[in-house]
Amino acid sequence: MNVSLPRPDPATGYWGLQQTDRRCADQRFQLLHAAAPPEKIVAHGHANPHAVFTFAGTYLTAANKETVPLATAALVINPPDMWHRDRYARGTGSFLAIDLPRGVPGTAEPSVVRDAGTVFACLRLVRQLPDAETLLLQEASRAIICGQEGTPHKAGSRLHRAYAAIMDSETPERLDLAQLSQLAECHPNHVSSAFRTRFGISAARLLRRRRIERACILLREKDRPLADIALQLGFTDQAHFSRVFSAEMGAPPGRWRRRNAEL
Repeated sequence: MNVSLPRPDPATGYWGLQQTDRRCADQRFQLLHAAAPPEKIVAHGHANPHAVFTFAGTYLTAANKETVPLATAALVINPPDMWHRDRYARGTGSFLAIDLPRGVPGTAEPSVVRDAGTVFACLRLVRQLPDAETLLLQEASRAIICGQEGTPHKAGSRLHRAYAAIMDSETPERLDLAQLSQLAECHPNHVSSAFRTRFGISAARLLRRRRIERACILLREKDRPLADIALQLGFTDQAHFSRVFSAEMGAPPGRWRRRNAEL
């Protein structure tokens, strides 16, 4: 009896429901929505390099050895023939997949890129994808992959500075909207909406997701009580921590810790 193993959609090359498909010479751009439970994703490879910009959902990737789930937007670059089972923690998420020809600079090694400039450039590409001219798509994607997105205007630079403060901090739980508004040089009531417009997520939600990433790191300390982790990360109690963590990761922190200890 032949057993059919799960595999990516042969039409797209990915596990996902296609929303948009654009082909530009030797590149292909697809907007997809993840459509498979994480346990159904099996190890696989791609003959050519590809990039995945994940902008909704929590993503696990071999590009960072699955050490920290990506709960915030990120560009993941996988070189040709890299074996992986990249997936969303809850089986749902949205991403832009860019299939590239061999030899594109910046695609020889796996990497995860999450700086403000890259996230903004990728989101702009997502928004422009359905109607953009072919040449614009090609130039934009190569600039993103090579790290040459350009310099934002002054207001954008200030927002990028605040975004970097969240992403670079090893203690994001200590940041608040007042501090971010000072970095962004705008009123505290405006900073979250400015973030949402530029980065597709409010400042408060970005802080919350960074706390989840931080929690995944702290959960590696197998003997550390969950209540202590909850307190350090600024949750009101362990129950609050468990609810927020489960909503993002699809499992409560204790189960997540046990499951990953077995890997």
